Parts: sequence; structure tokens; C-alpha cells
Amino acid sequence: LEAASKKGPVALIEVGLSENVAQTLTEVSKDKIIIKGVTVQGVIEMTSLNSEGVEDIKMAFVEAAGVAEGFDSTINVSTMGAPKYRIELMAEDYKKAELALDKTVSSIRDNWEKVEGNFNFTRE
Repeated sequence: LEAASKKGPVALIEVGLSENVAQTLTEVSKDKIIIKGVTVQGVIEMTSLNSEGVEDIKMAFVEAAGVAEGFDSTINVSTMGAPKYRIELMAEDYKKAELALDKTVSSIRDNWEKVEGNFNFTRE
């Protein structure tokens, strides 16, 4: 049922349950089963000297969201007041969360090297 709560009815259909039963069990499992996870976070400081600096920052975070999803994690970015942004990644365990955070920050840093500006990441 935990797999159904995470992946949906497909997980139950794969083990031989009918589609109707799988759908019903998935709905119940999503209501009743709470999947615990971990959150890792840090602060990114980004400044841009380009006239399109705000758009550059937005694009860097949009692309980073795709990287985080590739590691089965959820990303949340919030502003602490420009130029500081808090980045939080939620995953099933610390190993996955740390890997996702490292890859996500690396992706942002790599994209930011193309932009005229500064980048700094501090782990919290």
C-alpha cells in the first residue's frame, strides 16, 4: 500500500490486482498512509549584472526543478530577499536528498556560469 501511495494504482496493478480495486486501494492509502521524508536545505546567493537578471534567476530555478524531480525529490525555492534564496529538497531518505541537493546546486551553478554574475551556496 505504501507503493500505491507513492506511485499510484500502477504499483498494485503490477502485482495482479484489477484496475478498480487498485484505484480504490490507492485512494484509501493516500488518505491514510503518511510517507515520512527528510528535508535538506541551503541558501543560494545569486546576483546578475545583466539587464534580464530576474529572468536569468527564474530560468536557473526552473531548470533546477527538473533536476530534482529526476532524483524522486521535491524542490521548494523561496526568496529571503534578493539576492538570497532558500532552497529546500524533500526526499525519502537523507542519501537521496543530499544527492538531489548536490546535483541541483551543481546544475544551477553550471547554468549561472553562462550569466554575468555571482553565485554562492551555503548549506544549512
